[in-house]
Amino acid sequence: LADEKDLHIAEEILDYLRLFSQDLLLTGSGEWQWLQANKQREFIRTLQSMNKINLATNLANMFILDATYGYVSPSFQDANERHDDVKSNILCNIDTCIEFTQLKDISCISIPSNTGNPFGYFCDGKVVLPDTPRHYYYASNIHRLLEENHIQPLIIEIGGGYGGLCLQLHKVFSSQCKVINIDLLPALITAYYFLKKHDVSVQFISNSSLTELESGTIYLYPACDIRMMSDNSQFMNPHLIFNSRSMCEMSFDSCMDYITLINRSKPNFFYHENSNFLLYPNSKRHIELMSNQINDKLHCLKLHSQYLTPFTGGSGRYREYIFQSINK
Repeated sequence: LADEKDLHIAEEILDYLRLFSQDLLLTGSGEWQWLQANKQREFIRTLQSMNKINLATNLANMFILDATYGYVSPSFQDANERHDDVKSNILCNIDTCIEFTQLKDISCISIPSNTGNPFGYFCDGKVVLPDTPRHYYYASNIHRLLEENHIQPLIIEIGGGYGGLCLQLHKVFSSQCKVINIDLLPALITAYYFLKKHDVSVQFISNSSLTELESGTIYLYPACDIRMMSDNSQFMNPHLIFNSRSMCEMSFDSCMDYITLINRSKPNFFYHENSNFLLYPNSKRHIELMSNQINDKLHCLKLHSQYLTPFTGGSGRYREYIFQSINK
């Protein structure tokens, strides 16, 4: 059941949603157009209803309902159908995280069970979500890239989902970073709830509402305004832009909007993990952009490194790429 904090968060979310027309809840492209219409339908209907109690109840159970479908891999529904395989994958990913990040305490990647009713590996009364070992790994890699030269770095994440990486960045940088998460409106709602439940400073922003970015705060920016973001000087020269597994799932036009942002903003680093071959070559809806289509359109950046992702998922099609400013 939703508690008082859930109801308060839901009320803040509804205040934000009143700034938008309901059409903007359904602006996904590529694979995400289908997912919003078919797999997130009930959550989006809940948002459209503007009912505080229903929204709070949905968010209090978001990891086992359709609110986070597509943001957690695998989803709760898929995990129930492949219980043993999912359990094995989570344990493998925890081991991988320990090996590649020197993680000492598994509590760093676990969350309380009252945070959206999470599923995954239960340990000491908390839960390791399926994607959290990977999020901690990304955050650790980003910290290594930035720790030598940058204090309180500005990091932009494209497609941050429910805020899993945002939370890990907040922890790894000891709150001494500014993070902007750009995503579809339903995703920003889940991220706001998730981060608020962890008592992280988080704000919804837009071009018109943005003032000076503060360290220790995570900012949520709607993808429907991405073209205006590319023209805003306050977003120029971020220390790093990051994307994991979603640019390849967008339509070509949507992906190009983000590539335009990357090229105009001139980050020190662009770090992304996307597909390099088609998993469903005969699919009419699941048409993925290949990593080389993304990489070939990056200007003012040079390839720093590329390698296979060490984590499970995606049938082995994901690769990690780190690009660096040519001036560095």
